[in-house]
Amino acid sequence: MNDITMQAAQWRELCQRIFQAWGAPEDIAACVANSLVEADLAGVYSHGVVRIGNYYNFVKPGWWHPEQRPEVIRESAAMAIVDGHWGFGQPAVHKGLQLGIEKARAQGIAGVGIVRTGHIGR
Repeated sequence: MNDITMQAAQWRELCQRIFQAWGAPEDIAACVANSLVEADLAGVYSHGVVRIGNYYNFVKPGWWHPEQRPEVIRESAAMAIVDGHWGFGQPAVHKGLQLGIEKARAQGIAGVGIVRTGHIGR
């Protein structure tokens, strides 16, 4: 058996192309691809590119919607709720994390909930 070796950049590109073929916009596909490859690079293989098959099992029957973008559906000075609209979880978490950091800097504390989303990754 011959082993095939790919660089991280090649894995990112391959994953991104797969997710775009499923209907994800380029930026969403890149976010998810980067998350999976970074998990592998960190040694968290259970949350790396091995998840692609599992993700497909949610996308194919229509349970997840790769084309969806996360949206802030409720917000106050120190809290927010981000709805993933059953898209990939990584973009929803990134949106929520960024919002939480901004709110915590401004208010000294923050809480952000993420709802209706796929797997959020590592």
